[in-house]
Amino acid sequence: ISVAHSNLTVLEGGNVTLSCNGSGSPVPEVDWTVNGLHSINTHQSNVYPPNIHSINLTLVNVSRDDNGFVLTCISENVVGMTNV
Repeated sequence: ISVAHSNLTVLEGGNVTLSCNGSGSPVPEVDWTVNGLHSINTHQSNVYPPNIHSINLTLVNVSRDDNGFVLTCISENVVGMTNV
């Protein structure tokens, strides 16, 4: 599992997109945990054969209420689970 950015600063009201890639066999399910996040968010998921699942998380109109919020990406298949 890999994340394109590990630490970002975004101004209030701004937008940001983060990417997470999980690879494995079988192809893992990948998702961002956003429980408790105040900012508007959308997910876009793509699978790249043979074994990569990529998910983008876009935050729109970032809220000051999310200052210091830790986003976690989780990758899981029948072999196991990992997160970053």
